[in-house]
Amino acid sequence: MPDQLTDQVKSLILNEVKSINETQQNSIFKLELYSNLALYTLAAAWAILLVFIGGSVWTYSAIESTITEKATKIATKQISNIDDLSTAVNLGYTGDYNGAINTMTELIIKMTDEENKKYISKEFKINVVKNSLWLISEAGITPNGEWLGQELWKLINEKQDIKAIIQEIDNNSDWGLQFHFASIEAKIISFKDKKESIEKRLINAYVLSQIKNQKADIAYSLTLFYLTSNKIDKAKQCFTEAALINPAEYSIDDWNKYKSSYINSEIFSAWSKIDSDFNKTDNELTNKLHSLVMDMIKSPLEKASCFNW
Repeated sequence: MPDQLTDQVKSLILNEVKSINETQQNSIFKLELYSNLALYTLAAAWAILLVFIGGSVWTYSAIESTITEKATKIATKQISNIDDLSTAVNLGYTGDYNGAINTMTELIIKMTDEENKKYISKEFKINVVKNSLWLISEAGITPNGEWLGQELWKLINEKQDIKAIIQEIDNNSDWGLQFHFASIEAKIISFKDKKESIEKRLINAYVLSQIKNQKADIAYSLTLFYLTSNKIDKAKQCFTEAALINPAEYSIDDWNKYKSSYINSEIFSAWSKIDSDFNKTDNELTNKLHSLVMDMIKSPLEKASCFNW
C-alpha cells in the first residue's frame, strides 16, 4: 500500500519544481541583463576616460576584465544556489530526507554568509524557506529517536533574515504550508504547548484545500491528532469523514484487515512518536486506532463533520 499523503506531497512537489524552474529562468534573464549592463558600463567608462583623461588599450582591458570577473562571480554563485535547491528538492521527492536536509542546510549556511548573501534575492530565499519547511515537516526519525529536521529548523530560526521570511510566509500561507507548520509544531516545537495552534492549522489546511483526496488526508491527520489528544469522539468524526471522502484509501474494512500496512506508514510512525512523547506511553496510538476502527465497524456514522462541533 502506498504511504499516506502521497497525492499531497506530489502536488506540493510539482508546484515547487515549477517554482524552481521559474526561479531559474528568472536568474538566466538577470544574468543576460547583467551582461548587457556590463557592456553599457564598459562603453560609458571608456568614453569618459577617452574624453577627460585619455583612454588606452590597457585601460579598456582593465575595465573589461573587472566587469567580466564580477559578472562571472555573480553568475557562478546564482547557478550554484539554484543547483543546490534543485538537488535538495529532488532528494526529498525520492524520500532521501537525510540527503535533502543536509543539502538544504549547506545551502542556507552558504546563502546567509556575509560574502554571499548580497547575491541572493528575496524571491529565492522564500523558495528556500518553503522547501525547508516541507522537508522538516515530512522528515522522519533518526536512529537515536530524534526528529531528522530539528537541526534545520533550529538553523533557519537562528538566521534573522530567514526567520523574518518564515513569519511573512506564515501570515500568508496556503493549505500546504498550514499543514507543514502544524507538523513542525507537533514534532519539533511542542505538542503540549501548541495543541490549539496545531488543531487550528490542520482545520485551516482542510478548509483551504481544493482537492478531495487532500482533504481526506488532512482529515486522517486530524484523526491522529485527536487520538493523541485522547478525544475519541472527534477522532471518529474525522476518520469517518476521511473514509467518506476517499473510500479507496480509508476503507474501514481494509484498515481492519490490513492493519500493519497502515501503521507502518511514515505519517502514522510520526504521530506514534508524538503520542508516545505526549502521553508517556509506548505504541499506544496503535491500540487507540485499532479500537477506533472496531468501534466504527460496530457503530458506523452515516455522515460526519470533522471540525463543525
